[in-house]
Amino acid sequence: MKIRAKNKVIFFCFFLVFTLFAGQILGAQEREIVRLSNISGENFSITMHNERMPYTSEELRRGNISLEISGIVNTGTATSIDITLLPSGTTIRMAENTSLIYNGFDAHGNFEDYSLLYGRIRVNAENRTRAIVIRGGRAAARFVNGNFGIDHMLEADEWSFTTQPQLRLHAFQGNAEFYLGASGNQDVFESAQRQSVESGESISIAGKMPLESETVVSWDQQMPRSAAASGGGTQPRVIYSFLSPSRSEGSYRGKNMTLGIGLFLTVASTAALIISHPQFEIIKNNDLAQNINYASYIPLGMGLATMIGGIMYNPASQ
Repeated sequence: MKIRAKNKVIFFCFFLVFTLFAGQILGAQEREIVRLSNISGENFSITMHNERMPYTSEELRRGNISLEISGIVNTGTATSIDITLLPSGTTIRMAENTSLIYNGFDAHGNFEDYSLLYGRIRVNAENRTRAIVIRGGRAAARFVNGNFGIDHMLEADEWSFTTQPQLRLHAFQGNAEFYLGASGNQDVFESAQRQSVESGESISIAGKMPLESETVVSWDQQMPRSAAASGGGTQPRVIYSFLSPSRSEGSYRGKNMTLGIGLFLTVASTAALIISHPQFEIIKNNDLAQNINYASYIPLGMGLATMIGGIMYNPASQ
């Protein structure tokens, strides 16, 4: 009976360790690191919980600032920012006088969601399996890979139909979908009016049209893809970074190290329990085998406790 009980304990330990570790691996695949770099200019702020916090470039270089879901990145006059999504390498370049909300992932994990309150961005999406959605007013653009220019601004010309900013998409490279009637709800795409946009086309509420060469030249001059995407300049300096959703990379390294130590102690002590188990008769000296068997429960408990602590530790709360 004692041998059967010990076998059940060993099996339970193995099952718990690998179940928890597999859950951590799957959870890590859902996260995407989002970094802000290539900041030029001084007028920059982050709005979280209805509180606007202005920063200068020098202040950003001295600190590591996290951005939570629903946080708003605001650029001022003569200021542009590159947002880099890792590990895909996707870049979002924000122009001056632009406000962008990071909404995180939708409820089903199908796309990463942003709201362009006002201004202009250029997205160079590559190596992605999950879509990006950019919302503006009651319209939204959705794409996976490609190069796109998106603005949500007032256009004072003869084609303007309203005094409200309107979302406009320029497909420089790659295909996209444009939705009319999309509200703030993340699950609105089935009811919204969908139009396909191919490479070399522009679309807005006024309709779809071929992408004009003047538009391409203007965007390339004012909003190139990014220093990293175009290959120009030096390697961008990371000013600060945040994880999706709002977790620091350093905190996750500490979490992973804790899980690694816990896993090592648990596996090593479980192996010692198996080796010293009298049923297997690997160690011929019964007294020595018994001592090793009893002593192995100490690192086993420490390993399980360490792993549980690492799993419960949430860097987002730091």
